[in-house]
Amino acid sequence: MKLKVVILLLFALLALNIRAQNQNCFITYNAQSESLANVLTHIANEYHLKFAYDAALLSQSTVNINVKKVSVPLFLNTILEGNNLCYRLIAGTYTILPCDTQEENKIKTIKGVIMDKETGETLPYTNIQINDDTWNTSNHLGIFTNKINTKDSVRIRLSYLGYTPMDTSFYLPPSSDIITFALSRTSEIIQPVAILASKIAIVEKGSSGDQLVFNPHQATYLPNIGEQDILGAISILPGINNIKESSRSLSIRGSSPYSNLILLDGFPVFNLDHFFGNFSAINPKYIKNVKISRGGFGANYGGSIAGIIDITGKTGNRHKTTVDITANLLSLNALIGAPISPKFTWIISARRSYTDVAETYLYKNLFDRNGKGFINESLGTSPDDYYDIIPHFNFCDYHSKLTYHPSVNETMSLNFYHSNDHLKYNIREDNQDYLYRINNQDQWHNNGLSYEWTKHYSSRFDSRLNVGLSRYTNESNFSNYWENINELTDLISNIQINITNRVEGLYINQESNYFISEKSSFDFGLNFNNYRINYAYNEKDKYDPSSLIGESINEKGNTCALFGACNIQPLQNIKLTAGIRSTYYSPLQKLYLEPRLAGSYKLKPGIKLHAEAGRYFQFLSTTTQYNELGNATDYWVFGHDGIHPAESRQYQGGIDYHRKSLLINMELYYRKSEGLSTSYFYATEKEGSNGATITYFTGSQVAKGLDVLIKKSFYQYTSIISYSYSQVHNRYVGINNGHDFPSNYDQPHQLKVSGIYCYKKWHFSYIWSFLSGHPYIDFTQKDYLLTPNQKRMKAIHQMDLAGIYNFGSCHWKGQLGLTLINVYNQKNIVRKKFYNTPMEENNITTANITSLSFTPVLFINIKF
Repeated sequence: MKLKVVILLLFALLALNIRAQNQNCFITYNAQSESLANVLTHIANEYHLKFAYDAALLSQSTVNINVKKVSVPLFLNTILEGNNLCYRLIAGTYTILPCDTQEENKIKTIKGVIMDKETGETLPYTNIQINDDTWNTSNHLGIFTNKINTKDSVRIRLSYLGYTPMDTSFYLPPSSDIITFALSRTSEIIQPVAILASKIAIVEKGSSGDQLVFNPHQATYLPNIGEQDILGAISILPGINNIKESSRSLSIRGSSPYSNLILLDGFPVFNLDHFFGNFSAINPKYIKNVKISRGGFGANYGGSIAGIIDITGKTGNRHKTTVDITANLLSLNALIGAPISPKFTWIISARRSYTDVAETYLYKNLFDRNGKGFINESLGTSPDDYYDIIPHFNFCDYHSKLTYHPSVNETMSLNFYHSNDHLKYNIREDNQDYLYRINNQDQWHNNGLSYEWTKHYSSRFDSRLNVGLSRYTNESNFSNYWENINELTDLISNIQINITNRVEGLYINQESNYFISEKSSFDFGLNFNNYRINYAYNEKDKYDPSSLIGESINEKGNTCALFGACNIQPLQNIKLTAGIRSTYYSPLQKLYLEPRLAGSYKLKPGIKLHAEAGRYFQFLSTTTQYNELGNATDYWVFGHDGIHPAESRQYQGGIDYHRKSLLINMELYYRKSEGLSTSYFYATEKEGSNGATITYFTGSQVAKGLDVLIKKSFYQYTSIISYSYSQVHNRYVGINNGHDFPSNYDQPHQLKVSGIYCYKKWHFSYIWSFLSGHPYIDFTQKDYLLTPNQKRMKAIHQMDLAGIYNFGSCHWKGQLGLTLINVYNQKNIVRKKFYNTPMEENNITTANITSLSFTPVLFINIKF
């Protein structure tokens, strides 16, 4: 009881203190025929007062005043008199509103758009709470519409990941114009009298049960290898694993990385890797919003049997030109955003490595563990048998977006994307017995171009159209020349291997949302894809025409899908979504139905149950081809075997607890995928010629497990704990006698603990992870297909630390960062490499490929 009294007294004293500060402020001002809105703006800036008002309404009123040292109440009464306007002091803010006419409650409509205060960019999918009982989210334009029953002021609370929440009250303007709400980033250092945001938001639950929303801005503060990597940062979340140093990218709940759909501004990206998978090929400076679905996604998404990562790029600063430059031990990275006119904005980012010009110790360490391993895989030699290799290696990526804003209700944008990795090396060895030459050139790149048009037609209807082109190409050209110059023999060979895989696509996606009432809506749309796929493998000896080995795939086809989903709220605490996606697949001239169902139940404030189920088809997939040394080649084909699509059935459900600064999310899931494929390439020697045998296997996969996410904020510290328990088993006809065996991505236990702490101008962070070891096929055994993945590597654990110092002035900002990779220098085995040893009886031997040892990494960033 005493504690309650003390708290009430403290609040009373605080209120009196605020009122006293306002009353002790005396205003001097002279205005002749100046708009009321301008007067309040000047007063707010000069006397540090807070006002809330309808700018359009107050701009219509003019003020003639000349006062000296008058109190705030007297000043406001003077300028508002005769305009039928009054003020209220609400939580330290003077709210200007029409004088109360004692009208009864009416159903009114509130329309708003939410923007970034600094750049003017809209903020899609912002969480909104109105009058403590109505919940909503803004759409992809940052716009929201709500009907409310009120005669008094409206209280609205806005929260967006990475921004300071807004909590304010105001009267609805008499007009139906859209109200603009501007949010500030939490990391902004504002005036000395203000307090830095009390928590750092990294991840939040999305508007639907299957979604997580990740904050790309805060990912900057997490440990990295100098390249800010948003797709690597999201691997701190449960059920998501970044398979580093294997060029395989992200695995979601034990799936193949190629079973996931990655969207960038509406078009798919087929390969995410720079530098053999160490970081992603999408520039994090360009990213505005990342939505992640680990399964159970809605009918508006198709073409994936596992998960979705939907990335939206920035549109550029609408107020001023901004420049953001970063330099690290691998590359230079720059982003420029500029307003071309009041309605046009343009943004461009460019990142390029300088590894082909200067070699840093970080580049050498990464190349020793990745590049040379990659080279030795192509040679079939031991990692210890390094030749004097001088590689030419570089990577780059470019993003550009031109955006037209005809009105707050409408946006049009033209988006371009390109990424490229290039590796070239030569090996030469001459002695008295033989001449040896190796020339190799590998290149993989993505290209994307899209046009997006989004429009909010009314409070009931909005629509988005996306038309795009995307292409991924992977090319490898390898030649091996050997000549025996010994007098006793005269042998010569020139082996040439050329591999090409190209995927080209045209994409049209139209999605609309129709709001039937406050408790029901209907989503519908159309999706059309046109694909062209080419895969070619050619191997020959220039001096032996009979030795040609070749395989070629040339395919083209279309998919056309119609989808719809009905969202209803039959009771206050229950939401249901039922949808279906119907896809026509031209190669088989067949229709595939994909029903989707989702529901949520708000058990009590802060606690929600949710469940999702659905059927999913993937019409464009990869198949993995292994040779006798276990070296894998992934190439894109239609379906899983060039004809039939892969299929999965997914079921998941969980509980969310969200209270103040604590978020707990637990999900159980089960996924069964069918129509998977793999193949094994055997080189065979016949008398007088060489040949090859490729054996294909088809099968299924079952993935099940539990994901737990705990996020807790303590003032300037935010910690995330994620744990996953899973079982991922495959079953292929002809492998392991048709019995189950662990998938390549099966890791039963994954525990990741991370945190960010802000202290004055410093950000400190850490990531500690413990992961079960991957299973692997022992290719030293001749019957390895009878015992696949029966061996498992040791568990991996590692600690990374980072510290970032923020500096600058009101005109520019800077960051100086240091990351310590693998602080306690743990030797983690990430891959098994098999190679030939011709002089030994058992000619296949195993080598361990390890992750980076202890490595310090630096970067510097400047913004102005």
